[in-house]
Amino acid sequence: MKIKDVIDREELLSLVDGDMELLCELIDLFMEGCQKHMSDIETAIIKKDSSGLYHSAHALKGSVGNFVSNEPFNMAFELEKMGKDEDFSDSIKAYKTLEEEIDIFRQNLELVKENGFF
Repeated sequence: MKIKDVIDREELLSLVDGDMELLCELIDLFMEGCQKHMSDIETAIIKKDSSGLYHSAHALKGSVGNFVSNEPFNMAFELEKMGKDEDFSDSIKAYKTLEEEIDIFRQNLELVKENGFF
C-alpha cells in the first residue's frame, strides 16, 4: 500500500514545516502511546465501561489526528461516540475495524520513518 493511500503526505509535511526529524519524533511518540490507547479501548469494551471507552477513543483520535489520516480517525470517533452514548452494540466490530486501520496506519508511518516520502 502506498503511503498516500492512508496519509496525506503533503499536508503532514506542511504541519512540521518539512522537518523530517521532527516528524520521526512525532511518529515515535505516537507508536509509544498507540498500543496503550488500543489496549484501553479493548478493556473498556470488555468491561462495558462507557467513560473509559469515550476517553480512550478520544485520546487515540487526537493522536491519529496529528497525522492527517481519515480512516483510523473516523473509527476512533465512532468508538468515542459509542462511549458517550453508552452503546456497546457494535463496539467489538468497530474495534476490530479500528485495529485493522491502525495496523495499516502504523505500517505506513514506519515506511515514512524508514524511507521518507520519496
